[in-house]
Parts: sequence; C-alpha cells; structure tokens
Amino acid sequence: MEAYLEFAKTLAIRAGSMIKSNFDADYSVKTKEGGELVTEVDEKVNQLVIDEVGRVYPEHSVLGEEKSVDKQSEYVWACDPIDGTIMFTKGVPISV
Repeated sequence: MEAYLEFAKTLAIRAGSMIKSNFDADYSVKTKEGGELVTEVDEKVNQLVIDEVGRVYPEHSVLGEEKSVDKQSEYVWACDPIDGTIMFTKGVPISV
C-alpha cells in the first residue's frame, strides 16, 4: 500500500500544480447536463490521472467526475479534478 500512497501523493502534487498554474489563466468553461460547470482544467486534470494511473497501474480503473476508465479491476482510483469548480471559475482561491 505504501507504493500506492506515494504514487497518489506525487500525482496530487502534479495535479495541484496544474490547477494552480491555470488559476488566473484563460480557460474554457462549459455547463454539463444538470447545470454543473466544468472547466478545461477539470478535464485536463482528470485526463492526467487517467494517463498516469494507466501508465503505472495499467490494470486499475479510474472513476472520474469528467471521464472514467472501467477495467472491471479490483482497484479503482477516484478523481474529482477540482473540488470547488464554481469558486475556481470566480477566482476565489479555495478550490482543492
């Protein structure tokens, strides 16, 4: 389990850096079915998680808020790219 934890920490830092570097950037915002907002940054972070999990643990699934990869595996990584997308789009720095 230690290897999974270290992988998750490293991936979270990369995702956080991506979010932070795009905080004041120009990015697209769409409305999902149901009225929820999704940014280009949400989608890129979700894809980063899918790509990295697939590279390091190719047999694992990813359950993402924006996109998922279901391999019917024993292990599933959950991904909510930006928890607080509305605040992120308003420039309020409380997204996690």
